[in-house]
Amino acid sequence: MTTTATIELRIERAPGPPDLGATAAASEGDAALGRTPSPFGQVRAPASPAPTQMRARARRFVQVLVEVVDGDRPATQLLPMTTDAIYDDVLTRLDSIAALAGRNARPCPMSTRVASVHVNQPDHDHAEISARIVQGGRSRALALRLDLLGGRWRCTAIRWG
Repeated sequence: MTTTATIELRIERAPGPPDLGATAAASEGDAALGRTPSPFGQVRAPASPAPTQMRARARRFVQVLVEVVDGDRPATQLLPMTTDAIYDDVLTRLDSIAALAGRNARPCPMSTRVASVHVNQPDHDHAEISARIVQGGRSRALALRLDLLGGRWRCTAIRWG
């Protein structure tokens, strides 16, 4: 005599992330952009630098820029930090300063110091910087834009105030 029994098995799962297989095609394009899919199927951009890191990076750039304009550093040190257009702009500014110094030579150059730096980061690969520099007791403003280009932060715009 054989006995057969039917057992009904019910497995209930706790709600969890959806299957990512459905979003794999969309995620391939996002992966090419450096984004990682979240476990919930939404695309998350890579983390941007911490505000303190970005502020320190911006402060270093402004300090190097000021030292180049003051003549304390060679302009070539700006090459890895700027685009070609910005580097040419700085060289033009240096030529203008040299021409002025020839006419109105000062016995000792005025040292310039960075008084403050403020950073606004609208997204993970752009940073807008405003800085106040003090030169000979007078304050001047600088506005800069740093963009993440090819894995490196580079200055892509400068406004001298």
